[in-house]
Amino acid sequence: MEESEHVDFAARREADLNRLADSVEAALNWEKMAGLLPPA
Repeated sequence: MEESEHVDFAARREADLNRLADSVEAALNWEKMAGLLPPA
């Protein structure tokens, strides 16, 4: 049996969430959304 590479699942999850957030941010029309959201 060969040794397998250690996988840092927490780091992988974080990277996957960041990639998802980047995709959502790029896909949304933020100017249109700003008109629908209350002021911060």
